[in-house]
Amino acid sequence: MKMKKARTKLFLVAVLGLLVLCGSAWAVDGSGLIAHWTLDEGDGTTAYDSAGDNDGTLVNGPTWTTGQIDGALSFDGDDGVYIEGSSGTSSPLNIYNSDITISSWVRIGTGGTIVARAKPYYITYRLGIGSDSKAYINVYRRGAGHTVIRSDEILDRDTWYHIVGVFDRSSDRGYIYVNGILEADDSMPDAPAGNDGLTKIGCRNNVNDMPFNGVIDDVRIYDRALADDQIQQLYLEGLSSYERAVINIDDAIAEKQEALDRIDAALEKEWAAYDALKELLESGDYGDLSRRDIFKAKRRIRFAMRLEKWSKKVLVKSIEKLEDALMALGVEPLDPNLVAHWKFDERHGTTATDSAGDNDGTVYGAEWTTGQIGGALNFDGDGDYVDFGNPESLRITGMITISAWVKPDVIVGDEFQNIVAHGHTETPPGEVFLRITHGQYQIGSWTRVQKQYVVYNIPSEDEGSWIHLVGLYDGSYWRLYRNGIQVSSRRSSTGAVEVNESWAIGAKARGTARFYNGSIDEVMIFNEALSADQIQQLYEDGLGGQGKKQLKVEGHIRSREAGSRVVLRRPLVLHPTLVIE
Repeated sequence: MKMKKARTKLFLVAVLGLLVLCGSAWAVDGSGLIAHWTLDEGDGTTAYDSAGDNDGTLVNGPTWTTGQIDGALSFDGDDGVYIEGSSGTSSPLNIYNSDITISSWVRIGTGGTIVARAKPYYITYRLGIGSDSKAYINVYRRGAGHTVIRSDEILDRDTWYHIVGVFDRSSDRGYIYVNGILEADDSMPDAPAGNDGLTKIGCRNNVNDMPFNGVIDDVRIYDRALADDQIQQLYLEGLSSYERAVINIDDAIAEKQEALDRIDAALEKEWAAYDALKELLESGDYGDLSRRDIFKAKRRIRFAMRLEKWSKKVLVKSIEKLEDALMALGVEPLDPNLVAHWKFDERHGTTATDSAGDNDGTVYGAEWTTGQIGGALNFDGDGDYVDFGNPESLRITGMITISAWVKPDVIVGDEFQNIVAHGHTETPPGEVFLRITHGQYQIGSWTRVQKQYVVYNIPSEDEGSWIHLVGLYDGSYWRLYRNGIQVSSRRSSTGAVEVNESWAIGAKARGTARFYNGSIDEVMIFNEALSADQIQQLYEDGLGGQGKKQLKVEGHIRSREAGSRVVLRRPLVLHPTLVIE
């Protein structure tokens, strides 16, 4: 990313958990990126293409401004950027009968064309915002008419959005995404037309034709169809660059001890990177660092520090924006396969609401109490349970994940204590369970013919303590996790089985037996096997209680004396990463 001025900055960058789930540590695979206008120049009349040779010329004076990612261009409805070298049918931007993805950050005034390759009677591709404030992609060929695919979401003015249009020629379908989410898709013409006109940013044929009113930033064109997870990743990369704390380092004013005292006083409990900053003051080869802490970015903080080889004043301008980014570290990336999620935060009544689906449960006897995250339910081991029936969405077979926070009051004894169970039933025989019995945590299934489960002897300290349990079947193994760590596994050809009976929490189906004694919170059921990283994330999401997030800074940092550059970086983007440059 180009920096407009040569100045030192410290960034606490919130790189979100979804990036790991998407399978890349830092960035979308750059293959197929044929044009990338960062729009970070800040002055002049040229918008440079950082990926190719498709530099653009500013026409009628769009103005440089602050963007979602560093710089951007502001368009007032009668200007644009012409990609002068893109004319001709041989241009790499003349993509008309093969895959293409167009991506941009926009802040709309009244909207208009974001990117287009068009001339009269032919629109090879166009991405824009309509007068109805909906994002769209569009192609047009004389005789075939316009094909327009619009988003469902109506976009707010003066708000940044990430807009992506995809033309997938393997299926002749078009897709429109807003902030990483697929909004709409439909069929596209199977015989699109190329044209020798210019590709343009901010207008269609010319600056008077469907011009854009608002701000455009970070425009990209790929000659391939990006997948859903890659588009989500692009969105999060842009979000993380924007939702970051920026600390400008200027003149020297502070002595080392004063700096340490002020950091200690202001930041020790508020900033998880405290240890990293402290280490910067103590050695030149900083080594490996790791710290976990609860991060709350709610107030402006000023402090000064003196580094070993240079003295600088550090001003934290604002870290308020980071809180929104950290909130995205929850389970939202898992939602497509999250079938049910009972938070138990109601605190009254006899209904346990499913926040992920339509699987509300009825509470029998259990009492509302304080949980690991918000509220919870307490079961006395004598008739208390929650019944959910046997809805279609919970008739899961094969791969499954069951997650729960539990606080068991009794961990010894031969009785079965069901935490979460489907069944059991004798006709036909079937059960899926996460339970306590014989001093063990157990996860598995039962069919009379087969009993497949794994066990873990419960540590004595678990009694009366909040513990995060996850049990899953991944197609080959039943696995059990305690507090984010796998503690047991067993190979099995049988996963979740069909059960012709209700689901229940705290007992056997319909509350007939196997009553649990203790508290239960945050029960989730997924129709897939979560990864170890996802399970660790769920565990960390629950630490601290009341929905607080845990920030982790981990990695190896070192100093380059000449450039006064220190970098702490590890591609574990489940967590934020500290970058000092």
